Amino acid sequence: MSIKIKKWPSRLKRKLRELPLIEAIANRISDRRFRAWQANNPDGTFGDYYAAKTIAHLEEGRSHYTLGQRGKAKDHKAEIDWTPDDFATRALDIWDAILSFGLTPRMKCVDYGCGSLRLGQHAMRYLEAGKYCGMDVVDTFINQGLELIDPKLIADKAPLLLTITPEHLSQVAEWKPDFIFSSAVLQHVPPEELPEYFRRLGSIMSGNCTAHIIYIAASRMKRVKALNWVYPLNQILGAMASGAPGLELIEDRAMPTLGTVEGRKRRAISIRAAA
Repeated sequence: MSIKIKKWPSRLKRKLRELPLIEAIANRISDRRFRAWQANNPDGTFGDYYAAKTIAHLEEGRSHYTLGQRGKAKDHKAEIDWTPDDFATRALDIWDAILSFGLTPRMKCVDYGCGSLRLGQHAMRYLEAGKYCGMDVVDTFINQGLELIDPKLIADKAPLLLTITPEHLSQVAEWKPDFIFSSAVLQHVPPEELPEYFRRLGSIMSGNCTAHIIYIAASRMKRVKALNWVYPLNQILGAMASGAPGLELIEDRAMPTLGTVEGRKRRAISIRAAA
């Protein structure tokens, strides 16, 4: 009888995946799949690939920690289908952290990498009508989130929901946002695409706009899963300087209320366009 790793306790699975040989094999397989996908999608980024892979994952009826309509219960063991009531309480701790950066109801706010609107729903409720913009690489995740949100909220708040394309980035730049937040995004950006992440972010920032990026802190860059990375601050700032030299760091702060991700602490950088 074969033993499937997916049936083993999550802590044991994590320990197995951290073994150098298993980790190297998993990463090599993932890279090979990405190259095969990119051969058919030559203009696609890793973000596009991650979205396509995740959509396929969700279409199989599987769960995801942040995306789609099926997730994990609080004990992270059982899979659950989100109801509108359950969905409405998701990520409130992260939302409180975002409010601590100084967001006010009258600000024009961009949720960069909005996914299935688990944070976007709170932003819509908080902000004045027409002040929220959610952006992601595909609209599939956004549409799945919309199915769990009261249609009246959408009608009343008139959110701007866009895919991340050059045309839409230009549109948002002309909209002139005051405040941007990006949560659970940076860990899915590989090192070679970090400058592009900041270039796109910088392209929609002007004037007094500030952006606040929540990331998983690490003393060195490490690929922790086939599709996840953690970064030290100096590498993040180096990528920002390369991709968007007009941006500057305001603050790097610990986020103790957000707990840890597999033992690693969350932090947040706040940035703005240099004067």
